[in-house]
Amino acid sequence: MRAAVLSPETQAHARQQWDDALFPLAQRRTPEMIPFIDVAGVRFHEVEVSWDGSELRVGYFGIERTTAPGGAGEEIQEAVERAAIQVAHRAGASSVRVFARTVVNDRWRQILNARGYNAHMMAHEHGYENVQARLFPIARPTGGRAAPAATVTTPAPAAPTPPGSTLPGPTSSGSTLPRSGASSVTPPGTTSRVEHATLSGTAPSQAPAVTVSAFIPPGPIRVLYRQDYDATKITKGANQGKLLLTHKTTGQQFLFKPRSGEREIIGSEVGIRAGERYRRAPAAAYLAREAGIRTPAAEIVIWNDNGIEEIGSLQEWITEGQPASRFYLHPRVYNAMAASQPKLDLDAFDYVIANMDRNPGNWKVIIDPQTNAVREVLPIDMDASLPPGPGRYSLGYVLEHYQQPMPATITRGLYNRLLRMQADRSRIEIALQEFIEQAEIDGVFTRLNELLESVRTGNIDVVP
Repeated sequence: MRAAVLSPETQAHARQQWDDALFPLAQRRTPEMIPFIDVAGVRFHEVEVSWDGSELRVGYFGIERTTAPGGAGEEIQEAVERAAIQVAHRAGASSVRVFARTVVNDRWRQILNARGYNAHMMAHEHGYENVQARLFPIARPTGGRAAPAATVTTPAPAAPTPPGSTLPGPTSSGSTLPRSGASSVTPPGTTSRVEHATLSGTAPSQAPAVTVSAFIPPGPIRVLYRQDYDATKITKGANQGKLLLTHKTTGQQFLFKPRSGEREIIGSEVGIRAGERYRRAPAAAYLAREAGIRTPAAEIVIWNDNGIEEIGSLQEWITEGQPASRFYLHPRVYNAMAASQPKLDLDAFDYVIANMDRNPGNWKVIIDPQTNAVREVLPIDMDASLPPGPGRYSLGYVLEHYQQPMPATITRGLYNRLLRMQADRSRIEIALQEFIEQAEIDGVFTRLNELLESVRTGNIDVVP
């Protein structure tokens, strides 16, 4: 067993600090937040406490190490968990979910993964959010006897990958899985398959070894100079760490996503690795244009900030439409949008590019003001796509809210464009070679052929 870094007195004081901060908030049934709390030399930012039915939720936005000794992270996180369990027990909760909305420190992310935290899509009053979370059931007294209290345990560390291990072959992306079009929202507080996937898609001990590609985009690459743009660093939300650029002359806005800021997310287990998504963004946008699907233009650029250069992807910043996440807590409305034909066409396109992260924040809807029907769906943020190989799903099966299967129907317009893409493979390959490597290109056409074959065999119907 690893020797403790913090003294027993410091650990007890940390738990008491958390208890004092959390319990008053847990007594209220409305979501509450405190700007920060300093515990054992770590500052936790925007600590949130809320209820989802009988489940208490306790989490924080980010962390900042101040004076904590090295190696104390696990003990400090355990103090959060123990206090949360005690507060949940006193507040009458059936369970407590401890979560981190955004972890900007790679070491802290490793600590959470080692302690059994998994990826979880958490609904809240403004839509949804991807978090790392761990659920602790709260044992209640039964049969006149006190049930044992919930305990905090640290999972055993994953065994190292044996030398020479290779990536398992990708799961077939065939059409026998359920088809989209009958999509539904998992009600807040219930368990979905998404909840059991780690950020890399599998438990750390089961994560396949993936070799990062040495592919370098051939260029030429456009350089953007700081003096031409007003640059605002985004500090919160899904775009944290990215730059919102406004051209000083035209006023046009763009989102710059630096390569250095990429972190492992869903899809990494099939070869879509951090540090390589920037080159996938323009490839996915190009394919969307070929398919007739409107999406923000994207390109690889170099951002020059007073002589300091950084490569990344540049995408148009669009304000048109409303993010689907805005309707996530209204299942009837959201399900209707997800089952609309424009969204089903997007599901078909996502199948072709193997988009791993079509969460409700990554597609927008334009509503017809006369009929209230979905007139158009706008996909955004498609860089978690185009794996090296034919696989469609990061875990080998449909991942609700992230990776939809083949749709039940596609429009005649999309079908005709996909046929043209199949026939014009040579030209499209040449264009894609600017961004992605051959194995990734081959995967696109393998899945395209599968989808068109499903139309031919009657598994997908073509509608006007």
